[in-house]
Amino acid sequence: MVGVAVQGSTAGGKFSDMRVVFFGVGDRPQRAAQLERALDGRPAAAKTIEGGLGELDADLSPRADFHGTAATKRHLAKVLAGRVLKTMQGVAA
Repeated sequence: MVGVAVQGSTAGGKFSDMRVVFFGVGDRPQRAAQLERALDGRPAAAKTIEGGLGELDADLSPRADFHGTAATKRHLAKVLAGRVLKTMQGVAA
């Protein structure tokens, strides 16, 4: 239904060079520029991740389809991105 691809670094305990792209939330892959800006240069910490995920509402405008409602797709995007970013955070620790 929804997928995410994330590339970046947590070298030095900070997120840097972040690129986040979602698929399944529109008619083509969508880059999450607001989320990227919220993460870049900030500590690889839970507080940074939670704040960044709040920016997804500005980045994504999913449309309902037979895979799910717009609200479901937005929720799944936040859950998936959070899991990936927390995994990256663990690598930085």
